Amino acid sequence: MSADTQTVLGPNDAASQHAFAHPDHIAADSAVLEFLLADAMSIASTSADEPTTVHIPTTESWHRRTQLPEPARLVEVEKVTIVGFFGRLGDNIDPNVARAVQEVSEELAESVFSVPGLLVYSSHQLADERNFANLVVVDSDAVVECWRSRNLHIAAATDLAPAYYEHVRIYNGTAEPKPGKRPRIDLTAIKYWDYRCDPTWRAMRRFETTA
Repeated sequence: MSADTQTVLGPNDAASQHAFAHPDHIAADSAVLEFLLADAMSIASTSADEPTTVHIPTTESWHRRTQLPEPARLVEVEKVTIVGFFGRLGDNIDPNVARAVQEVSEELAESVFSVPGLLVYSSHQLADERNFANLVVVDSDAVVECWRSRNLHIAAATDLAPAYYEHVRIYNGTAEPKPGKRPRIDLTAIKYWDYRCDPTWRAMRRFETTA
């Protein structure tokens, strides 16, 4: 398989040699993303209309960080685009790589407040402590492309991720957040990268969308 080859998966297809890409993960991952969006909306509903960052449990030692550039906008918007990230840490990570990832992560977090239309950036360590989830919420698909095109994001995705993670799942979808109600994310696609393979195994799972 060449580096540019991408496996195409249907909504319920399994990839026998890549268990992390099994469709059984979709429900649990979606629940995490919906929880993070609900958490962000709860924070936004009680925040002043100014950039807000909340760390749980503390700023010095947190397992969830929620950043809201425009809390009032998140409460008012009718429909949002979401990008969800799930990455499994590799074993025996080079300390230099770990340090570089931490530095880029902090720079990305600082840049959140300078991206127009970016409404939520949430980072969450999952219970097993070797899996991480990120949720990005924006007000249009164009903002996603703006975020992806930033040099910091490109460096994180192409240079550091293969040396830091075993595998990655990235979810794309939409949601119609309503204050006081649990949001539901409608998925449009999931992308997979398995960095344990040489070359990296890549796949795309697409879902039918309804008008």
